[in-house]
Amino acid sequence: MDTTFEPMKNTVKTFIIVAIVLIGVVSFFAVKNYSSKNYSGFAESVGRLQASGNNKLQSNINSYMESKKSEYDLGKDNYHCSNILYGYDDKYAYAWVYCSGFMSKEGELEQGTAFSIPTRLEYQGSDFKIVDFQQPMDGDLYDPTLRKLFPKRFYDIGHPSNAEINKLDQEVRDKARIKSGD
Repeated sequence: MDTTFEPMKNTVKTFIIVAIVLIGVVSFFAVKNYSSKNYSGFAESVGRLQASGNNKLQSNINSYMESKKSEYDLGKDNYHCSNILYGYDDKYAYAWVYCSGFMSKEGELEQGTAFSIPTRLEYQGSDFKIVDFQQPMDGDLYDPTLRKLFPKRFYDIGHPSNAEINKLDQEVRDKARIKSGD
């Protein structure tokens, strides 16, 4: 038996084993990195996200979104928002925002332009001053942009139930009735 190639065989085996391990490690981190980027624009750390229940932040979200009404919105003079706050971190709040304008026609309150959509809001300071917002794009771009805007844990919550949407609708209608004096 010729043993002149034994050391070379062992070196090749070692090289192959090391290469397989390296490919496995690189693949693991590449998939992990892709997954986190696919669901969120930032690395979510456990415990960093605060639960909902911040009334000041919810109020600021409503006020900010009400200030963003378009000149083309029907009912822009009686325009109100309400939200379900999913949670927030040290920079962003994650909420389902429902906004609608209302008009008074023949003594009746009539709904104008409205939207109901998940929204990421950027805030500053301990007073939660809202400075910007982003919403998913329409059509085929909805899901990919939603995954980029929301951390996976909030993305997985899904859409609010019909009862939750009805509650938001009722809140904005109540605000509109107060403003219109009905």
